[in-house]
Amino acid sequence: MNTILQSALPVLFCLFHAFSFARQQPAYFVLGEQTFSGVQIYDVIQDHQSNYWFSTNEGLYRYDHYDYKKQNVLSQKSISFFNFVINENGTIYCNNLNNQILK
Repeated sequence: MNTILQSALPVLFCLFHAFSFARQQPAYFVLGEQTFSGVQIYDVIQDHQSNYWFSTNEGLYRYDHYDYKKQNVLSQKSISFFNFVINENGTIYCNNLNNQILK
């Protein structure tokens, strides 16, 4: 009986730890809580250089892990962008309310 208990202890130990790992809280972070207070965010995407791009009702913003910078797009007719898509080369495309497709 003692040998059965000794052989079962490692299995019980592993099962106990497997269930304890499942109870861990997921990691998360909040971007731009103060910067975008009162601003509507329509879309968010991360590029291949780990920058985050935010489409808002006030324009396009890039976050480089230090600063939020508003991006000026000269050919735009509307400042609200939607439908971010990134291709395998890292180029980001989106469109605005005037049906312009921007790169």
